[in-house]
Amino acid sequence: KYLAQNPNNFRNAFSSMMRTSVMMYIHAVQSWFWNEWVSRRLASKPLEAIVGDMVAVGSICDEIDEKGNEPAEKDVEEIKQETSSPSNESAHLPEIHFVTEDDVAKKKYTIFDVVMTVPGCDPKLEYPKIGGALTKESLMAEINNQGLQSLFDPMCDMAKQYHFFGTYRKIVQSLKDFKLNVKTYESPLEVLIETDLSKIKKRDTGATASNV
Repeated sequence: KYLAQNPNNFRNAFSSMMRTSVMMYIHAVQSWFWNEWVSRRLASKPLEAIVGDMVAVGSICDEIDEKGNEPAEKDVEEIKQETSSPSNESAHLPEIHFVTEDDVAKKKYTIFDVVMTVPGCDPKLEYPKIGGALTKESLMAEINNQGLQSLFDPMCDMAKQYHFFGTYRKIVQSLKDFKLNVKTYESPLEVLIETDLSKIKKRDTGATASNV
């Protein structure tokens, strides 16, 4: 609607949308690059760490916490205060160790230790150093080829508002402390997992029966 009245004014068109919608679009772009780079990395040696891989020293603070929860929405005043204050986003980045030939010889790390960069504006973000295909220079060139260099520029003033500073994510996760159930069924329409809607209906049915 905004672009119909203001053709080519994409910056203000984004600003006219809900903040959460804009964040979803930008984070989708970040995830697309991450998936592309991880697919390329795993195509070479998918089961072991190699020279130039990155390993996080310490914990990784991502946009989504361990329970899968998105950060709480902030009101307009909080956003204004953030955008007017100096950035301290680099504080959430762990120290990065680049796998060496000695590390590989000693089998010090496995594929479960390796992380890949989620691109963003933080100038302290590190990138892998693997040959010519997975280096900071080559990955930045890919971003530039997509016309997104200004989006991930350290001077981008949209980063505070839409939170796309970048981070690291492990390229392979190992399952821990999980449970599973094996269920048999005869009909493809049979409900195997109770949904929130079915729980509400069950609760409402019970409340109605108790009032009769």
